[in-house]
Amino acid sequence: MYRKSYDVFISYRRNGGQDTAKMIRDALTEKGYKVFFDVESLRSGDFNTELYSVIEGCQDFILICNEGGLDRCQNDDDWVRLEIECAVRNNKNIVPVLLRNFAFPESLPNAIDPIRYKSGIEANTAFFDAFIAKLKEFCISKPPLWRRIVQSVVFQKTLPFLIALLIIVAAGLGVFGVFRHMQNTFPRTTVEKSITDSVFVNMEQNLAVCNNIVENVQKTYTYAERYLQTGSDQAFTDYMFYYGFAKNYLTGIDYTSLKASDALLNKLDGCVLDGSTIALMPDVIQSDAEQITGDLNLLFALLKADNPLPVEQKQACLSFMSKMLDCFSDHIKYGVNEILLPVNESYLHSFIEACNTDYLALQYVDYVWIFDANQLESKIEANYNMQTNLTTDLAAIVGDSNKTLQEAKSQQTAAEEQTETAITGSSDVSDSLSEKASELEQLNTKIDAKTQEAMQKFAPSDDLDDETLWGYMGRNLSLGFFDQAVECLELFGKRDTVNGSVYVPILTKYIRYVESGHEPYGVAVLGYNPDGPAHPFYRIGDIILSVDGNKVMDTDNLSSDNPDAVIKVLRYEPSGGFKEVSFVKSDYSPEPFIAARILS
Repeated sequence: MYRKSYDVFISYRRNGGQDTAKMIRDALTEKGYKVFFDVESLRSGDFNTELYSVIEGCQDFILICNEGGLDRCQNDDDWVRLEIECAVRNNKNIVPVLLRNFAFPESLPNAIDPIRYKSGIEANTAFFDAFIAKLKEFCISKPPLWRRIVQSVVFQKTLPFLIALLIIVAAGLGVFGVFRHMQNTFPRTTVEKSITDSVFVNMEQNLAVCNNIVENVQKTYTYAERYLQTGSDQAFTDYMFYYGFAKNYLTGIDYTSLKASDALLNKLDGCVLDGSTIALMPDVIQSDAEQITGDLNLLFALLKADNPLPVEQKQACLSFMSKMLDCFSDHIKYGVNEILLPVNESYLHSFIEACNTDYLALQYVDYVWIFDANQLESKIEANYNMQTNLTTDLAAIVGDSNKTLQEAKSQQTAAEEQTETAITGSSDVSDSLSEKASELEQLNTKIDAKTQEAMQKFAPSDDLDDETLWGYMGRNLSLGFFDQAVECLELFGKRDTVNGSVYVPILTKYIRYVESGHEPYGVAVLGYNPDGPAHPFYRIGDIILSVDGNKVMDTDNLSSDNPDAVIKVLRYEPSGGFKEVSFVKSDYSPEPFIAARILS
């Protein structure tokens, strides 16, 4: 009954491979494939025969290869082994999907050993659509168009696919034009606009972290390149400083703070803006950040004194890493673009302008927003392919490096065995390596000492005057000494008996907000004119971010001759968390208020 009724059979290990198998099943089913996806617990009794029948009848056999997933294939009765044997025996198109940290065992049973030489594809949840597109290229089965359309409607059970079917059936009647007009009018109602604004805020929180990642890592790469070009001690010291700063930032990101709130996700339920994709955004950033951290670790290993790779090849590796960072930047921009694709261009304008102004490291100024889904999908796939190629090229060079290093170590060992100092290993080579290691240790000690010196220099004290104490707060914030910044703020607040109790708790939360990965800048509202009324818009504790699109770094930046200048403010909400709000200058009377810059 099952023979020839499925296109694809997915073989997987429940422990470690089931989630990926489900995602692939869902994606391929949506695209019209008939996919057999079995729950492992059903693999018993008379059902065995049916499983074999399905494998014999399908064209493609997808094998999910998770870490250690093939180790149990040495057992004669292991079901994954038996499924692979059936696929090999029947000459099926076997497509291994390689998960993180997977490696083939040193030996496999002869009956399934041919899978070792099959062309596989690395799973990539961050670029999942592009990954599925690549997986389809590896498959030989091609579902008919009618099944693809019907399967999409039945599987998704959502209005957009019903509309898509209607478009295909009634294209000659101009339905597509009507649909396109409907799609480009979101948001229409006040509620939809409020939801869209909330999504904008969430996207900006995620983008701020991504911008900081790119900015910090770019500086590391810049000084690494300078060191490779000059070989100077100062360039190496600068590189190590920014390397440590970038690593600390990457490891200190609080990804939970980037997640959309449950309230927002509930509002997105049934909305044209995809709440599930928005919810996954921090996970995508975290996955990419782990890759970038790995690149930084690799760069550190390449620049160690005992690494035998020639300078030219080290520079080539650094070039690949820099291009990978560009891929990350584009990936994030494409992802945000895809999330906001349903929003009409005119309503998106303010968000685009904010991106151009605030996220310079992501190169948003040069980014051309895409409003065509197919074109955007093509860009995402091209980005994925570029990332894959760069990874392959980088791995090739690093592989040569590892080989050369092993050869060098073997030669050193042989030399040691031929000398009387083999026990201590005090050869010229080992002395040289020890000397370099000592220099690196001294450099790290020097960096630690400089850090401690800076912390002591800007430590809070009751002896400091108000202006200096506030300046120390800003300097600690810019250096990443967040606890000291809070201490300075609290001391300053105790001296301000009028408004300190209001803005100190808010600015304390702002310091922790910056600590979670946001860029610190702006002017803080500390109070109103004692002889005048409260300001019609500013609240005590507000952080004024920009005026007329220009970042506010000091109180001198608050003025603008443009009566229609848009002023953006970061405001702490009673419900928790900061929200960006804005107003037009001409809409409010210019009542005086007391403000101070955040950084010093």
